[in-house]
Amino acid sequence: MEVWVKKKVVIVDNDRVVQRSLASRLQYKCVGLSIDAAEIPTLEKARPDIILLDVVQHNGAGLRLIKKIRQSKVLGSLPIVALGKDNMRGDLESGLLNNYDIDDFMAKPLLPQVINAKIGVIFRSRESSLFPTTLRRSKVSLTKQKLNILLVEDNADDVSLLYEVLK
Repeated sequence: MEVWVKKKVVIVDNDRVVQRSLASRLQYKCVGLSIDAAEIPTLEKARPDIILLDVVQHNGAGLRLIKKIRQSKVLGSLPIVALGKDNMRGDLESGLLNNYDIDDFMAKPLLPQVINAKIGVIFRSRESSLFPTTLRRSKVSLTKQKLNILLVEDNADDVSLLYEVLK
């Protein structure tokens, strides 16, 4: 078992079904919070290693929370993965990733194996000397870097899954 599997994930989503579903199927210790309960002191007390946050919240509450998190001395450098509908992907990749200091985006419906893989990639990239220590601070996004990856796999389903995770 790899070290980052012991990390804690905070899931901020007003849909309790999404919270419970993800928490039960991710390989990380998870805490689910609604957007109203996800105030900075509560998040700091939870001591997360990464935050998954549904950015489609009433009146922009998700984006406001991201700004508050980035201003926190305790939480400010944590990776934040925005959760949202697939039709938001273009907006997030073009502007919100840098404007709101979001490290990555995942589209709903969320597949636990994809989330586990993406979280692992984020933890590895932060612990590796191959990538910047904090992607957010340097305004570098893995989605903007051109990487050549050779994938050798004989299972078509695994190829599709890995392609989605890596694209």
